[in-house]
Amino acid sequence: MASFFIGRLIYFLDPSVLTGLSCAVMILCLADYLVPTLAPRVFGSNKWTTEQQQRFHEICGNLVKTQRRVLGWWKRLFALKEEKPKMVRSFDDLSNSTFLF
Repeated sequence: MASFFIGRLIYFLDPSVLTGLSCAVMILCLADYLVPTLAPRVFGSNKWTTEQQQRFHEICGNLVKTQRRVLGWWKRLFALKEEKPKMVRSFDDLSNSTFLF
């Protein structure tokens, strides 16, 4: 299912959008590599306060909650697909025809 969605997404998107997405992913990968290396040099460890630590934990907690919500929606979608496949199929057809026009 996921590979079908990705294939359909690539088919419908313009090359400029795909290039922009790939550049964004490349920048994220580069940042993921460079930030842990450069952060201690730029921000000394003595500048990290407990307030910043609490804010960091709050942000991480919000990210985990968001991930759980998305996974819950994803599981509900597949449960709905198992229970009422015709409804999901008609919604998929409707969204695809709307996207084309």
